[in-house]
Amino acid sequence: MTAAANLETQQSKLVQNLPLFVTVICALQPLMDVLSFWQAELGMGNTLTLALRFGVLAVVAMMGFFLSRQKKVYIISGIVCAALWAAHCMVCMQKGYLDPISDVINYVRVIQMPLFAVCFITFMKRNPRSFEGIKRGFAVNFIIITAVLVLSLLTGTCRPTYDVSSLGLMGWFSTSNAQSAILSMLTPVVVWMAYESKRYWLLWVTVAAAYI
Repeated sequence: MTAAANLETQQSKLVQNLPLFVTVICALQPLMDVLSFWQAELGMGNTLTLALRFGVLAVVAMMGFFLSRQKKVYIISGIVCAALWAAHCMVCMQKGYLDPISDVINYVRVIQMPLFAVCFITFMKRNPRSFEGIKRGFAVNFIIITAVLVLSLLTGTCRPTYDVSSLGLMGWFSTSNAQSAILSMLTPVVVWMAYESKRYWLLWVTVAAAYI
C-alpha cells in the first residue's frame, strides 16, 4: 500500500468515527469541570486539569487539520492567533510582565473557542452525522450535570450559586456565570431532542430538570 493510500485509509476510519469522537469531546467537558472543582476544594494544584484541557484542544486541533480539505484555513487561523499573541506580549513587556505562564494559559483558554468552532465545522463537513454526535454530546453533558447536582445534594456537598446568601444550586462546579451559560445552551437542544423522541414523559422530565 502506498503512503497516499495508507493516509486515505486512516482518514476514512477517522471520518467514520467522527460522530462518536465529538460526543466524547462534549461529554468530557463537565467531567473536567468537576475534577477542577475538587482539586480546588482539596487545595490541590490545577496542573492535571490544565494538561487535560490542553491535551483535548491539541487532539481536536490535530484531528481538524488532518481531516480538513482546506488546510489553509487552519494555517491562517494559526498565523492570526500567533500575531495577536505577539502583539499582546509586546504591550505586556512595555509595561512589565508579571506572570507570563498564567498569561499563556489564559490566552489559550480564549483562542480555544474559535479553534474548536473551526474544527467542528471540518468534522461536520467530512461527516454530516457529526451534528447528531454533537447533539448526543449535549444530551450526555446535560445528564452528567444533572447527575452531579443530585449527587452533591445527596452528599451535602452542593455549592450555592451565591456564597454570601447561600442561594442557588451549583453542585460541583466552580463558576456560576459559566455554568449558567452552559445550561442556557444545553436546555433548548435537549428539550427539542426529547420532543423529537415522541416520548412525552421524557419531554416533561427533561423540561423539569432543565428549568429547576
